[in-house]
Amino acid sequence: MKIKCIALDLDRTTLNTAGRLPPANKAAIELAISSGVHVVIASGRAFDTLPEEVLSIPGIKYAVTCNGAAMYDLPAKKCLKRYRLSGTAVEAVMRVTKEEDVTYEAFIDGIAYAGKEYIEDPVRFGATSQAVSYVRKTRRGQEDIAAFIHERKEQLDSMDIVVKEEEKKRELWEKIAHVTEEVYITSSVQQLIEIAHKDAGNRALHFSWICWGSKVKKPRHLEMPIMMWICCASQAAVLPWRMLLRPVRKPRTILRSAVMRMAWHMEYGKF
Repeated sequence: MKIKCIALDLDRTTLNTAGRLPPANKAAIELAISSGVHVVIASGRAFDTLPEEVLSIPGIKYAVTCNGAAMYDLPAKKCLKRYRLSGTAVEAVMRVTKEEDVTYEAFIDGIAYAGKEYIEDPVRFGATSQAVSYVRKTRRGQEDIAAFIHERKEQLDSMDIVVKEEEKKRELWEKIAHVTEEVYITSSVQQLIEIAHKDAGNRALHFSWICWGSKVKKPRHLEMPIMMWICCASQAAVLPWRMLLRPVRKPRTILRSAVMRMAWHMEYGKF
């Protein structure tokens, strides 16, 4: 089976732990593109926080952001499809977390917002020391992030609960799942509970929409149907992302490894 599309997560997968794109991974991506494979970004990041190192690679045209909540045409900087959280879902999430020692992140129209207390001291809320620079560079600070979210509850692409303790994280996750069925909950970072519209977790829907558009059956945004895809990295993800792009010397080996693993998954449903 010929691979038509590879969708790549970013943090700690395509990017290294420092948030940089290793030369070997860049070479593998460029090789895939030159071979006629469509490479799509699939990340929990907001559009404005996507790394220029990846965006500058010629041939990467599409990105699925905010854990599936928004899909973008990168050259046009245009949102093709968006699944916003409902106001009732946002209120439900805020209601069960308001008395807890947490803070929040909010993502609106591709921009990431966070409480100033989190930006000033991310480690206090469970972020690693390596993440401090990323948080400070990519988040727009709000004095009262909870009030900011309440005022814009109908505008959110997605939101994060920032919570340091793992036990508290599990507790809040269960509470949120209990109070609303309108959300998709995931976590790709130890201190985050990441929340988006329930349809944001439908990865097949995102990529079929990019291929065929929302209402037509023939290819619309891509010129060929997607034969393979890999989904956003998270605790709920089906595929072991960290096995896909390894920092080995030969780019062709990296690409072959990814292609073989995807082909095996498509054929047998597991690795």
